[in-house]
Amino acid sequence: MSKSAPNPASRITITDSSSTILSNIKSAVTDSTQGITFDPENRPGVSNLLLIWSALDEAGRTPQQLADEVEGWGMGKLKSTIGEVVVEKLRPVRENYERISQDRAWLSEIAARGRDQAREHAAKTMAEVRQAMGLGHI
Repeated sequence: MSKSAPNPASRITITDSSSTILSNIKSAVTDSTQGITFDPENRPGVSNLLLIWSALDEAGRTPQQLADEVEGWGMGKLKSTIGEVVVEKLRPVRENYERISQDRAWLSEIAARGRDQAREHAAKTMAEVRQAMGLGHI
């Protein structure tokens, strides 16, 4: 998984659907070595998946601990499990995003409030600039 790669399947965004997240995890590049090990140098793809899982793990397990626990698994099971973890962890964020993005009136209100604050700050800054330049109240 890579946020800088041009292929959208190389990353997961909070707006992705559950099916897209699962598909992107399942298509993550790994290797053909048997078993699951955490070895960032020799198995970067598998290690990256374990890092993702560890970052989202409720129990706070390290990538090495997770690898030790699932050592006999195949890549398919590992990817499916991690996909489900990611989907569940992002579910509340995605649901909140969806709710907010549908509330056009609230979004307009927030944008107007931001615009007004930006104008207020800009006016103060310009007053300070004019004062510093000796231009008075132009």
